[in-house]
Amino acid sequence: MEDAKSRRRSKQALVFEVVTVLSVTLLPVFANSLEATCGEMGSNAAVGVSTQAIRLGVLHHLVSLLLVAYIIYHSGDSRKHFGLEFRPSVLWISTGLFLGGLILRLGGYYAFRHIGSFDIAPQTGTGNIEFLRDTPIALSMGYVVTASAFEEFLVRAYFMTRLRDLGWSTTGAILLSTLVQSSYHMYQGPLAMASNIPMFLLFSIYFARYRNAPVVVLAHLYMNVLARTSS
Repeated sequence: MEDAKSRRRSKQALVFEVVTVLSVTLLPVFANSLEATCGEMGSNAAVGVSTQAIRLGVLHHLVSLLLVAYIIYHSGDSRKHFGLEFRPSVLWISTGLFLGGLILRLGGYYAFRHIGSFDIAPQTGTGNIEFLRDTPIALSMGYVVTASAFEEFLVRAYFMTRLRDLGWSTTGAILLSTLVQSSYHMYQGPLAMASNIPMFLLFSIYFARYRNAPVVVLAHLYMNVLARTSS
């Protein structure tokens, strides 16, 4: 009986941890994306974001990563449990994952743009981060790097791992992480957001299979760097 109560308390504590971490890290990003989506600038709502706002974004990414690092350290779980071990093959595997994600994203773009309501405000390039276009290169690249680590460590390494710890199936963890990650990209417009889904799904499937967070971080970074340089 005591063991059952301990397990319930442990599960409740884990649920509280996940809700707290997501509220502090991802909820502000989702709220900003929703506000931009509902704003007057529509699908290009991010264009014209101030340099100060981008600095605050970088700070938010770093503080969020520190919070997750503290949670992982304090929990006593190993880095391997969260897929945080660096392996020599990370560079060439991440390149392959990036190319696969790029093909899926571009394929999704051309497929979704011809589907009903998605045939509006078509986006160009490999990503919609035009708000970095007029930002000093050092700051914009700093944002790109921290955003890539923020997204993949939060949504992939932390969130997917905790979903599995809470008893979710692998398929459920893959689908929910993809949904969460896609949801806060709504500011890019419906076409770009939908185009991201196949790529994020690939990243989730890869992480679920191989538990290698540095690979998905680098693949996401390559994607963001390409989007920044082509914007």
